[in-house]
Amino acid sequence: FTVTEAMLEQDFIVLDFPGIDTYAEVFINDSLVGFAQNAFRPYQFNLKDLVKEGLNEVRLVFYPPVLFHKDAYKKNGYRLPAPNDVHEIAVAPYTRKPQYQFGWDWALRMNTIGLLKPARLIAYNTTRILGTNLVVSSVENAKAILELAVRLENPAKQKLIWKSELFGEQVFEAGMGVFQRQVEL
Repeated sequence: FTVTEAMLEQDFIVLDFPGIDTYAEVFINDSLVGFAQNAFRPYQFNLKDLVKEGLNEVRLVFYPPVLFHKDAYKKNGYRLPAPNDVHEIAVAPYTRKPQYQFGWDWALRMNTIGLLKPARLIAYNTTRILGTNLVVSSVENAKAILELAVRLENPAKQKLIWKSELFGEQVFEAGMGVFQRQVEL
């Protein structure tokens, strides 16, 4: 991938993997930046200090589940139930990946490895919203209490204002990675 001078001027340069299946070392320019071990979650790696202007290299080294768990499986004195996994080294219960890949009544035993979705490189100055959550914590007669939460990738440098037609403006102070607030309607 190519990094431009304009990207290097940003505060954050993040490589975003929406899905890595499943066990993989992630290298940027020959530096290990992380290890993926769960196909059900995204991975983000801050590359600001590892990239240079021009061409950079990302390399992933994948490990099949059976090989990854083989030594630990043989050393353990117990076996977890794995009725769908017919391999002699049944690692389905140890692996956070789709369980049908270990065999099912309608599926062959076929473990895949690789990227589940395209990766993307993101450069930005302000923090990024990773997720929002809204929970109705109580409802009584004509009143409801809602809990709002915003999870940021990096702590905010300044206060944030969450604007909503339903909740109005909610102000969150700087320096926090997770903002939570209760609203009464």
